[in-house]
Amino acid sequence: MKRFLIVTLILVVISTLIVGCKNKQKLPPKTAEEVTDYYLVPLPSLSSILSGLDFLKNADYDKAVSKDIYQSEKEVYKTSFALGVLTADGVLAVKAKNKTKLMAISTAMIEDSKFIGIDENILKFADELQGYVKSEDWKNLELALDKYKIDVESSLFETKRYDLFTLMQLGGWTEGLNRMSYLVNTNYKADKSTIVDQKGILNELIDNMNKLTNENIIKSDYYIVSKTNYAKIKQVIYAPTAGSYTKEQLDELNKLTQEIKDAYQAK
Repeated sequence: MKRFLIVTLILVVISTLIVGCKNKQKLPPKTAEEVTDYYLVPLPSLSSILSGLDFLKNADYDKAVSKDIYQSEKEVYKTSFALGVLTADGVLAVKAKNKTKLMAISTAMIEDSKFIGIDENILKFADELQGYVKSEDWKNLELALDKYKIDVESSLFETKRYDLFTLMQLGGWTEGLNRMSYLVNTNYKADKSTIVDQKGILNELIDNMNKLTNENIIKSDYYIVSKTNYAKIKQVIYAPTAGSYTKEQLDELNKLTQEIKDAYQAK
């Protein structure tokens, strides 16, 4: 009798496990939106990365900020990318302490933010940004730019506009890498070239890009260039020479990122 009870108990446990496994298999998979919502990763600010170039002077940064404000065609996806570019340019202009360029960049940032439908409260903060520019309060201005980037990305994320969130990230990091490769190459020091070795950011950005499902984006010429070139960028960043990057490797990063920027400006 005792043996019978033990055998019966074992059978009940096995049956329960089998039913549990079957029920688990029947659970519906997560939707693309749920997966995206959970896994999208915010990227560090450019200003924190640029601290590694402490040997540069204001004039060096000033040369890295173009006199021509980056603009794309007024189309919501391209404009989100452009807003990321402008945010990175704003950080560089603060480093350069160039008030004229900063005013032009901040004005363009506000216009692009309005175009893609950023929350009004964030746009009010943009006025504060321009106030810092006018008063040449460089310290608070750099902090304000970081906060503006975070708030804009948070607004896009909270409203589930993940495609715009990712494109803004893409614009910011593409410009950041473009300008860092330029800055290091024109003031070349092998040990400082490792600033472009941002594998964590690179992998997170590519991972976020891979989660885009909007066919209007993933089939576009500008996005195809982005995907193609970031695969090449990854090869370069994963292949430093003796722990640092050569001028030729930095040139290649600059070329690849410039091609991406140009693609978003093409009509």
